[in-house]
Amino acid sequence: MNDTPRNLLMACAVCLVACIGIGLGCLSLASSAAKSLPTSPTSKPQASSPWWKRAVFYEVFVRSFQDSDGDGVGDIKGLIQRLDYLNDGDPKTTTDLGVTALWLMPIFRSGSYHGYDTEDYRTIDPRYGSHADFKKLLKEAHRRGIRVIVDYVINHSSRAHPWFKASASSKSSPYRSWYVWRKDNPKWTQPWGSGPVWHSSGDSFFYGIFWSGMPDLNFRHPPVRKEMTRIAKYWLKQGVDGFRLDAARYLFADGGGALQSDRPRTHQFWKSFRKDVKAASPNALMVGEIWTQVANIAPYCQGDEMDMAFHFGLAGALKGAAASMTTEGLWRVLSNPTFPSSCWATFLTNHDQERIMSQLHSNMPMMKTAAALLLTLPGTPFLYYGEEIGMLNGPKRDDRHKRMPMAWDGSPQAGFTKGIPWFQRMPHKKANVAAQTKNAKSLLSWYRRLIHLRHSHPALSEGSLKRVPVKGEGSEGVMAFVREHKGKRLLVLLNLEDQSTAKVHVTLPFATKQWKTLLREGKVHVTHIGTARAPHESPYTLATKEHKVKLGPTSMWVVGL
Repeated sequence: MNDTPRNLLMACAVCLVACIGIGLGCLSLASSAAKSLPTSPTSKPQASSPWWKRAVFYEVFVRSFQDSDGDGVGDIKGLIQRLDYLNDGDPKTTTDLGVTALWLMPIFRSGSYHGYDTEDYRTIDPRYGSHADFKKLLKEAHRRGIRVIVDYVINHSSRAHPWFKASASSKSSPYRSWYVWRKDNPKWTQPWGSGPVWHSSGDSFFYGIFWSGMPDLNFRHPPVRKEMTRIAKYWLKQGVDGFRLDAARYLFADGGGALQSDRPRTHQFWKSFRKDVKAASPNALMVGEIWTQVANIAPYCQGDEMDMAFHFGLAGALKGAAASMTTEGLWRVLSNPTFPSSCWATFLTNHDQERIMSQLHSNMPMMKTAAALLLTLPGTPFLYYGEEIGMLNGPKRDDRHKRMPMAWDGSPQAGFTKGIPWFQRMPHKKANVAAQTKNAKSLLSWYRRLIHLRHSHPALSEGSLKRVPVKGEGSEGVMAFVREHKGKRLLVLLNLEDQSTAKVHVTLPFATKQWKTLLREGKVHVTHIGTARAPHESPYTLATKEHKVKLGPTSMWVVGL
């Protein structure tokens, strides 16, 4: 998305409860199995499904990640310097974050700080580096097992793009039809608000659904469709692994209001575009930004358009569950059959939204709960840079306050630059990488554990989801489910509440005599019906389906069955 009013579309989507500052319980009665960390993401490659099914993505705003030359602006060389933080490529280590794919926010030439108004689709923005720098980034990322997708702003260009300049210069210009023009202003408004979509230029009006600085391309014009496809093929040839497709639902407008989005011609274009992309690179990813209700997202995910689409409804439900400490609203979203989980690109917040830690009022237990839900439920998770250390939003709602420089340490410039940062930063005395990296109880360490757990167990990335019935006092705050893939099962129990549960009854959908604790955080006590043993004791089995479980505040137990 861009730095425009479109972020208001979902501004009121999530209602969060007040902060309750009670920390996660201490790790209790931990066996060696519970303490040990899984192997790193590159240790068990599987070719049976698309690579993105097993990926954990990291959304990077290059401008704010790492400055390598002291000019205060993050750049590609700086990102390369920080790749080992994301994934060092060594399967024997667990000190890296463990992400296996990057989504780079716009890196093509642009006149703005955000880059969503492209001036040249084939040129890296010189403020970020050169084409050679980008090629080196791809090489270094791929060497570490990290895929790279780029933001492709396909719906509109910058008003400063040579195409639009030529289009506006004369009605007889060969580029006139590359944009949408008319003599009068029908006074349509944005489908999500009251902003105008027709903008004056000379004695005519051009269509720009977001604002006048970003005129929409005319996809009814065959040369436009061909050129935007050629550009995609160009970047695939350079070595990118796919695209995050910005504003994917707005390519065609047949009138005002709802007729400006999700039109039949939009779907027709994506089907054609997909064929060309997959012909050029069969393993290229297409993930769409389709910010709307599930019923309108689902048609893009029938197998002939997008590979994935961002699940905005689930993002709201994850935050809502963590904040309200109840599960039912989340289960309603998870059980909606309209939108298949194979197409879910999941996340907590992105660059258009207030940062998750700010939404949760800096409540660390809630933040850890949200992370645990994101990384154990179905879909391909996307982390927004800084989320893993609890970076806060700036004091204003301006998009720059959502995209502030990364906090690497507690120094005045946060380890981001030796110069003056392009934009102010929040004081992050605790929310920085240096302060958290060796702290086993930190949010960063929690993300590392969860990500490495996910990579080590295909059931978490590719498995089915089955709700486990929970009854009794406090059951409304217990998230219980089984993930299963190729006969391998994982039971996940998570207490969302900030207080211990009573002994709630958990009914497994099956019985097993073999189990292994994979992760335990906080206090967990399980009573076999008729037998009182804690899960670390031996010989304890899950040989019956009925169990009584007592979970400490915001505690979690993941069991391999």
